[in-house]
Amino acid sequence: MRGFRKIISIFFAAGILSCTFRVSGDVTLAPGLLLRTDYSGHETSYLKSIIRQLDRYAREAGIKAASKEITIICGDGKYFGYFAKNRLYLPGTAPRWQYDFAFRSKLYAALAAHRFNFTLPDNSNGVAPWITKALDAELDAAASSGQYLFANRSFPMLYEFAGYYGTLPDFAAMCRLGGTDDPLLSAFIAEQGRILLRLLARDGKIKEVFENSTQGGEPDFFVTFHASADAAVEYYTKAAERLIWNQYRPMPGALAKIKLAELDIIFVQQLDNDGKPTGDYQECNWQQLAVILRKKRPDAYRLRGKLAAAYQNFGKFLTVEENRLCADVSAAARELGKNDRSDAAFDRALTTLKNAIDRRIKIDRFFRDTLLLNTPLPDKFPHLFEASLPRNRVMNDAERSFLIKTLNNYLQ
Repeated sequence: MRGFRKIISIFFAAGILSCTFRVSGDVTLAPGLLLRTDYSGHETSYLKSIIRQLDRYAREAGIKAASKEITIICGDGKYFGYFAKNRLYLPGTAPRWQYDFAFRSKLYAALAAHRFNFTLPDNSNGVAPWITKALDAELDAAASSGQYLFANRSFPMLYEFAGYYGTLPDFAAMCRLGGTDDPLLSAFIAEQGRILLRLLARDGKIKEVFENSTQGGEPDFFVTFHASADAAVEYYTKAAERLIWNQYRPMPGALAKIKLAELDIIFVQQLDNDGKPTGDYQECNWQQLAVILRKKRPDAYRLRGKLAAAYQNFGKFLTVEENRLCADVSAAARELGKNDRSDAAFDRALTTLKNAIDRRIKIDRFFRDTLLLNTPLPDKFPHLFEASLPRNRVMNDAERSFLIKTLNNYLQ
């Protein structure tokens, strides 16, 4: 019995020493990831910020991290990558990593391999430039206004672009431009890349994209998930709009009016004398649809439901109040064409929605004009000033000349 107690004491002491060693040396970054030494005092926080973002993608995609425990060893060593099955060597320290783009591409690849559970090739150059820029930007967003509320992470450049053009740049083209040194284009790529990574995570494709990228695959590999390049453009553009426009940052009023007008372009299948669909369609507006629905049709329920769903979905891009008004229009759409009273109710609901959007346009114009008159130009147009620098290629000579002339007039 005494011998048994002695053995238990030995194991207990060994356990205490083991725990003491880990606490004093290894720092837990996340389940399955340890850091041996925090040399500069910033390695722990920086690596944790990367892992948190990767884990957010992994949770969205339903990916489990690799089961093996990895210890990260950084410092003055020259080796990079996984060695001895449970060691990840990262030369240098956080201050160097944050200023070395090429190394960050490899760092993101190495950590993603563990969090997304795939094997990192020994000779990998890391992830594609657009992914590196996107992760850089997402970490910056997480450290600022989006630190505590995920909805605070916005896409201001794409918001303005989509508000003006009514669409977004080709995501595949953005990925192929990922290596540009132009600061303004890089900022644009980073913002669009942030959206794309979120969409890929939501679709459960984030692991495939990262793994392919670490193997030197095409930067726009995600296009292969769709029937064609055009199909990919349409899919990601529509999906991205739901991230850019919401109740926190609603669709600009001018564009909302255009989209609202498009909802009044309705296609209805024609019927033959026996009331059966012919396969031919006619274009109509809601008033004409109401007249068509006065007659008994086999697709009446579907037509009303489709119109109602269109307004319900449209409301998701608008303000909270406008979203409520869209719900009123949607409810009225389900009764459209039943009688004069139901048609009048739809008209009132739609008119109220249009008036609310018009009112927001006037308010937005007032605030924009006020800011334009009272905000210093460099603060109001920072990206325009960045584009005007001689080393950048996004502004042509005529545009640069106009900017300089405007500045001269402003500074007089």
